[in-house]
Amino acid sequence: MYYAAHGETVTVTDAVTRDNDGNPVTGSAPRAVDGVLFQLEGTSTNTAEHGQIPLTNARVLFPEDDPIVQGATVTRAAGDRWHVVGGPELATSQITGRCFGLIVSLVKVGTK
Repeated sequence: MYYAAHGETVTVTDAVTRDNDGNPVTGSAPRAVDGVLFQLEGTSTNTAEHGQIPLTNARVLFPEDDPIVQGATVTRAAGDRWHVVGGPELATSQITGRCFGLIVSLVKVGTK
């Protein structure tokens, strides 16, 4: 995967950070991010809860300077909402040292 201008535009709503008393410190205004590439990994079914709930995993390539963090919500143009799980990792070539962007792991719970 590599960052390319022909990727899709998504809307990111960052997670609200809180202080030690639980008061919000930062806001969570939605922002648009261009050139995002999706790579779907698969869907599994969680039968431990009430019924069968599909869980879809994806790895996404964001621009390397994007401030996305764990807990953020990514919304695609079709309306699919994804949640960031884990921290983003730099996609760097071990041969040239060139950085291609940030690899972000996402999960979608349910049908939408």
